[in-house]
Amino acid sequence: MHRVQQTSFALVDTLAKALLTGLPEQSSASVAKGKERYERFLKSAAASMVNGGHPGLRDGVER
Repeated sequence: MHRVQQTSFALVDTLAKALLTGLPEQSSASVAKGKERYERFLKSAAASMVNGGHPGLRDGVER
């Protein structure tokens, strides 16, 4: 389960980073907001991993 979780996170992390920081720049404020959202995403994902993941995911794996 741990490897699956890490692999899933790596995929979503790459996608999120591309979307939140790699979109065409509109202004420096937009880039700062994108980086801020990405940092919040990382913290949220880390908290989810520490707390055992999403309950729906755990239920699906246990079945």
